[in-house]
Amino acid sequence: MPNKAHQVALRMSYQLSPRSSVSAFVNYSHDKNDDLNVYEYTRDMFSPGINIWTAPTDRLLFTLGWDNMSLKSNANLCPPFFDG
Repeated sequence: MPNKAHQVALRMSYQLSPRSSVSAFVNYSHDKNDDLNVYEYTRDMFSPGINIWTAPTDRLLFTLGWDNMSLKSNANLCPPFFDG
């Protein structure tokens, strides 16, 4: 468990037209625990993403999304847990 954590989140949306929009996000987290007896634990997480939607008609909607996550840690055992 980290005893120090810094997190930054950036969100942006831009409306291309009344029927389409683009959204982007970036998340960054730096976690650290220097109270351990064996080693100093650090973890850096970087996660960018983009979402695009368009509605060509009143009853039809298309969405496209992409996201990526990069996780760097010096932990001896680091099981990833994903939710969403």
